[in-house]
Amino acid sequence: MTTTLRLNDDLKRACDEILDDIGISFSAAVTIFMNEVVRTGGIPFMVRSPKAVGPAKDIEARAGQESERRQEE
Repeated sequence: MTTTLRLNDDLKRACDEILDDIGISFSAAVTIFMNEVVRTGGIPFMVRSPKAVGPAKDIEARAGQESERRQEE
């Protein structure tokens, strides 16, 4: 089956560079993603707004600060 996607040129180029580095095609990456959607019954990673606020964002911020402190020690 052939599927057509409209993608941002810069995003596609950046993605292709990474996929080339790991040795898989864009088509293979999409197939992997689709298999994971079917296997997990949803998107196989957390999706949230870049403007996320609330407890999850607070936890991430604290984890980042704690990690920075450990690196400084």
